[in-house]
This record gives sequence, C-alpha cells and structure tokens, in this order.
Amino acid sequence: RRWVFFDRLNSALCGGVMNPRLSIVIPVHNGAKTLPQLLEELESARGSEDFEILVGDDASEDQTWGFLQSHTDQRLRSFHFPKNIGAGAVRNELIQKAKGEFIALQDADDSFSKDRFAKQIQFLDSHPQFGAVGTWAKLEEEGEEWGKLRPPEHPRWIDWVLKRSVVHATVMFRRDQMGSAKYHGQLRFGEDYYFLLQLFHQGIRFSNLSEELYTYKISERELRTRGRRFWKELVKMDLVLAPLFPWGQRWIYFGVNSCKLLYSVLRSSLWRPKTER
Repeated sequence: RRWVFFDRLNSALCGGVMNPRLSIVIPVHNGAKTLPQLLEELESARGSEDFEILVGDDASEDQTWGFLQSHTDQRLRSFHFPKNIGAGAVRNELIQKAKGEFIALQDADDSFSKDRFAKQIQFLDSHPQFGAVGTWAKLEEEGEEWGKLRPPEHPRWIDWVLKRSVVHATVMFRRDQMGSAKYHGQLRFGEDYYFLLQLFHQGIRFSNLSEELYTYKISERELRTRGRRFWKELVKMDLVLAPLFPWGQRWIYFGVNSCKLLYSVLRSSLWRPKTER
C-alpha cells in the first residue's frame, strides 16, 4: 500500500522517533489551511517531547499532501490515502502503525492547550486503574468562545446512553488496553462514539479532566445545520451503537435516543436561520 511506502520513506530519511511515549493520531481531509497551525502547536506542546505525530491524508483535493511531504519534523509520520475512506478508517490505519505507549486523538481543524498531553500522561501515570482520559472542551468561532462541553469526571453507563460521557477528540488511551476495538469503517457519522463504546464495554475505565484543554472550532449555526443534515445518519448510527449495550441498557438507549431524535427533527423543521439582507 502507498501509506506503507511513505512510512518507510519517512523512517529512512528522517529517522523518526523509535520508541515514543505518545502517538498523536490525526486524520485530515482538505486541511491545508488548518494543518500548519496545528503542527506548530504540537511542536510547542509542553512536556511532550517524546511523541510522534501520525497524519493520514484522506484523499485531500487541496495542498494537504504537498505540505506534509515538505514538512521536516522528524516526529511526523505522514500517510496518503488516494481514495476517501473516512476519518474512522483512517484512524484505524494510523493506530495500527502507532508505536507509542499512549494514543491521543486530535482533529486537524481544532486546537488545544499547550499542556494538554502532559496533563493527560501525568493522570494516566498516577492512576493505573484508568485506561483512558479525556478533557473538557470549548466551542469557538473565529476566536470567540460561544459554548462549553463538560462531560462528567467519571462517566457511568447512563452517560454513554445519553451520549455525554466524553468528548471524543480530547481522549488519550493506553494502546495495550484497546484490545479488538476499532472505528466503524462504514459509518461517516458516529464512528468515533462506536470506537469509544467498545473500549468502555471491554472494561476500560474512563475519566475526564475538569479543565478546558481542547477547543472545537465550529460555529453554533454550523452545529445546528449539521444536526439537521445528518438526522438520517443518526438513525443509522443508533442501529449500530445500540447492540453494543447489554439487553436492558439497549432498550433504554433506543427509548432515550428515539425521543431525542424526534425532538431534533421537530426542532429543525421549525427552526429557520435568519437570512442576511
């Protein structure tokens, strides 16, 4: 495969990080505008010198792959996928190639606090009973904060049912505890929650740091529009996610999320964005 070739080429030319403590996994599609800033932030991350960055270019149509080829950071391992396979499938490939003791998730168009990774590693080192840790997150549009995501410190099964357990892109987990968990290759919406649910039901304990160490760069309008556009995908996602729960919890999941879906559809049909004059 092409990505195997470029992995070997990167290792041969740049040396790479032989035994990194942390592997940061980043799928990207048409990220030429946001990826340079993200890599700059990663290079200046505090207390995380021993890490590798795995970026998967998912058939971008802009200059993403050209930028990755020209980047000289020895910690960067870049992979090109000529056919668009989706963020979940890209993450599966990158995690399979990761060498770190810990795997950190990161979206290409978001940002994070400089001490995010150091604090998460410190938590996992001092709390061996936990296999994964996320953080709180801010919602930001053009530099202005408009919301927050604050999942519970120790998510319970009901938090997973209600889809409020963790913020996916903030999660760091122990690679040796992931078992057979994988992102759903066919889902383009909800594949992230599918992966984390597998980890949870395999017995991995999750925790969340009560600090906003991650920033989602998305507008409130875009978030609402996305919800309206993907309601059919929500149905497909729920049909895939529900069987991951035990029987009793499964019916609670169906009931709760069917009501939430109905409310979302009704709200979206009534809500109309204001047009600019």
